[in-house]
Amino acid sequence: MKKKYTSTLFNTIMLYLLTAAKTIFPLLTLPYLARVLSVDCYGTVSYVKAVVGYAQIIVDFGFMLSAVKEIVEVQNNKTSISKVVGNTVISKLILAFVAFAVIMVISNGIVILRNNLLYVCI
Repeated sequence: MKKKYTSTLFNTIMLYLLTAAKTIFPLLTLPYLARVLSVDCYGTVSYVKAVVGYAQIIVDFGFMLSAVKEIVEVQNNKTSISKVVGNTVISKLILAFVAFAVIMVISNGIVILRNNLLYVCI
């Protein structure tokens, strides 16, 4: 029982460190990126990242919770786990293609995306 508690505590501490790093590192790199890329270019990068972030939310929506719940329910059955993982990956791929198509369609109407279409695709 002690090993399980220690593992949970270690994982919790690592998640807190990861969250802190995800908050602190962008604050440290922002001045450098704004200086090197110029304000206009950095604005474009931020805008494209925001649009892609919304697409990522659509692709990931709910799978982290529902897939984990299904795996916990069948945790000892390797065949069922592989089916859940496979179905989740296929569903996310389909959503990714749909999100990419939607981004390509809206890129025609939004000037900043149309002017940086290669960056949007990357």
